[in-house]
Amino acid sequence: MTKLEQFVTVCALTTIGAGYRIAQLLNGSEPLKWRVLIGHAISGAVTSLSAGLAITQFPHMGIMELIGLGAILGIGGPQVIDLLFRRFAGATRGEDK
Repeated sequence: MTKLEQFVTVCALTTIGAGYRIAQLLNGSEPLKWRVLIGHAISGAVTSLSAGLAITQFPHMGIMELIGLGAILGIGGPQVIDLLFRRFAGATRGEDK
């Protein structure tokens, strides 16, 4: 993969993840605040970028497959991370659910 392909892939993964999380926020009933909007965009972008780790396992993976994997992680990843964090935070405060 050339430097240009790597740059385009990183930009695409970041845009897909951030865009999806912002769209989820706009579709929800949560009040819009800049802090929440930026937080959702960052969490979606970072989770989608974690798809780049697949290149280390599968070096011949194409860009479209990588972007598809990034979209899947961008959709489900932050929700799972939020759920695990809330469970962990509740367990450390002594709350059982």
